Amino acid sequence: MEKNEIVIYGEDFSPIRSNENKSKFKKIDMQCNKIIIIPKEIFEFKNLIILDLGDNKIKSIPKEIEELINLEELDLNSNQIETVPKEICLLFNLKILKLNNNKIKSISEEISQLKNLEILNLDCNFITIIPKEIGQL
Repeated sequence: MEKNEIVIYGEDFSPIRSNENKSKFKKIDMQCNKIIIIPKEIFEFKNLIILDLGDNKIKSIPKEIEELINLEELDLNSNQIETVPKEICLLFNLKILKLNNNKIKSISEEISQLKNLEILNLDCNFITIIPKEIGQL
């Protein structure tokens, strides 16, 4: 683990709740923790580049996700997410978006605003119609 990284295994979220300088952290890894709700403190880490919340039990993505404007990689694979908020389309620096193995039924055409996106994984969801705008990525 690097000095600018937080890795949490288990239910001790104190590292993200501390008063430490949150601007220095670039990566938070909270995969495999049975998290149901994304902790609101995550959105205070304005300089995050990588956020890994894969393999949890997250049901929704808060609209506050748009506050993580420096995010380049967002991993929400293997959760229970049903909808993707349009605010995720405001993460213009995003290069990798992993939403595979969820319960997503549709994806907004606004996803085409993510011009820097290199990897978009939507495997194993319930999406029946892919917006043609995805072809513009």
